[in-house]
Amino acid sequence: MERTYCHTFYGFQDGSALAFFRFADPEDQKLFKTEVDFTPGRHIAFKVDQEVQESIRKRLADGGYQEPGTFVMDHSYCVSLYVTDPNGLMLEFVVDHPDVDEINAERRRTAHADLARWPGGDHTSNNDWR
Repeated sequence: MERTYCHTFYGFQDGSALAFFRFADPEDQKLFKTEVDFTPGRHIAFKVDQEVQESIRKRLADGGYQEPGTFVMDHSYCVSLYVTDPNGLMLEFVVDHPDVDEINAERRRTAHADLARWPGGDHTSNNDWR
């Protein structure tokens, strides 16, 4: 079952970002709300280049990691390698799309309108790169 959600990123001066997720269905939101238990909504993301991401992927495979403990997801605006570490923390290693500057400029241009339509029930994606 696909869950409909939006997430907003708040960029920091050093290039890192903080993301907040909101689900259209309150029951879906409950699935990711926990005091202690694991949820993929809580993870740490690191921006890397393609060479570093591939190196990490290879080392994970050589170390015996396989799905669901590690997987790649193409979000279209970036490609993410996810891995759950031995402590249960999910890590994400992100390679930006080659057109990241264009994508970011468009997201900044439409950010207020995109966020305003969400509470009104319009949950269509703003990701034209999918």
